[in-house]
Amino acid sequence: QKALKHYEKALALEPGNIEVLLNRAATMIEVGQWEEATARIEALLEKNRRNDSAWYNLGLVNKSINRLQKAKQNFLDCLSINGKNTKAMLQYQSFRR
Repeated sequence: QKALKHYEKALALEPGNIEVLLNRAATMIEVGQWEEATARIEALLEKNRRNDSAWYNLGLVNKSINRLQKAKQNFLDCLSINGKNTKAMLQYQSFRR
């Protein structure tokens, strides 16, 4: 929760900072704030559909809440943007086992 407060302060100073927005969403995922993380990531993707990190994080959310088909597609979307994203590749491959 402390980290989320720090991200909120950083965003107050620089609201459009993509890195901070993504880190805040990743922290929300870690603490189980799935719906809030989903909303934040989808808002990022509305602005930039080519952000591979956003697709990756959305995949993590969907996998965590057992939306496996969506998660698989999110990781594939990430890889279509950045085929060298090894974390997304490993996540995508985990569905093939």
